[in-house]
Amino acid sequence: MVQFTFDIGVVEVLIQLLGVLVGSVVVYQAVRGYRRNDSRAMLFLALGLLILGPIYFGVALVPGRSALAGLVNQLLDIVGLGLILYSLTRA
Repeated sequence: MVQFTFDIGVVEVLIQLLGVLVGSVVVYQAVRGYRRNDSRAMLFLALGLLILGPIYFGVALVPGRSALAGLVNQLLDIVGLGLILYSLTRA
């Protein structure tokens, strides 16, 4: 009989790493758009996506996360979304 154990911690880390990877690709494309068009709006969009993507998931990968890490992620959400809002309305 084969026994299979499922470690949710490993799955969580793999999902976080996938988030960093996908977020990095999205940010790379936004930076390419900024360079191609020299658009201030694209720069702020790229910065917002950087915070909401790779940085957000990177913070989530920190071992021994505490309530402080949760607070940091919430602040990153607010800052990232604020930058994206600015890119869409004012930049």
